Amino acid sequence: MIIGTGIDIVETERVRALIDRDGERFLGRWFGAEEIAYCGGKAKPYLHFASRLAAKEAAFKALRLSKGAPICWKHIVVVQDEAGAPRLALSGEPRAAAERLGATGLHVSLSHCGAYAIAAVTAEGSDR
Repeated sequence: MIIGTGIDIVETERVRALIDRDGERFLGRWFGAEEIAYCGGKAKPYLHFASRLAAKEAAFKALRLSKGAPICWKHIVVVQDEAGAPRLALSGEPRAAAERLGATGLHVSLSHCGAYAIAAVTAEGSDR
């Protein structure tokens, strides 16, 4: 049973500019070590960072996190499963929100082209 959905789109050039301007400070604020290592190994890292930013926002929406409460964006991390497909790892408040909603699984899809990166997240739960 679907208990939440979220989608977000990010301009890739905006992410490239943030990386160029703020470098490690920007990356360290928004991304976990696994994400930095994965994206940093790509030919165009900013495309992959942009899709992960979109995934964090989409997860925020799917989990119905409060817009008024501060969130540590490193508590929503995109990692790869054994087959290389993206999946979400949660900690802190995002994990607590998933538990409150009864989420038994999160599904994430990422895509990017030259100008935009997009992500969709679906929260799945059991029929209580």
